[in-house]
Amino acid sequence: MICGSLNAAEAQMIVYFLTNDQINGSHEAHEIESRIRRVIPNLIKRDSWSEISTAAESTGGIAYVVIAGAATHDDRYLATLTKMAEHSRGRFFFILVSQDIS
Repeated sequence: MICGSLNAAEAQMIVYFLTNDQINGSHEAHEIESRIRRVIPNLIKRDSWSEISTAAESTGGIAYVVIAGAATHDDRYLATLTKMAEHSRGRFFFILVSQDIS
C-alpha cells in the first residue's frame, strides 16, 4: 500500500513511470500509476526507456524509475532490464511493481 506524503527534499526527486508493453494502457497500469501519483504528484510518465534516458541526461543527479508490470518470468525482459541497470549505474534507481512481486 502506498501512503503518506513527501517532504520538501522528496518533492524534488525525479521519478519516471514506465509500463511493460504487456500491460501498457491496461486497467492495472492505470491503477498503479494513480496510486503512485497520489504521493508523487510530479510523477513523469514516459513510453520508453530511451525517452527516460534522454530526459534524465539534461537534469543530472539520480532519477527513480518505477516499472509497472515487470515481467519477472520473461528471461529476455529481465536481461534487458539488467543491461539498462548496468549501463546507468549511479544515475537511476529502479523500482519494479508487478503482481508477481510480493
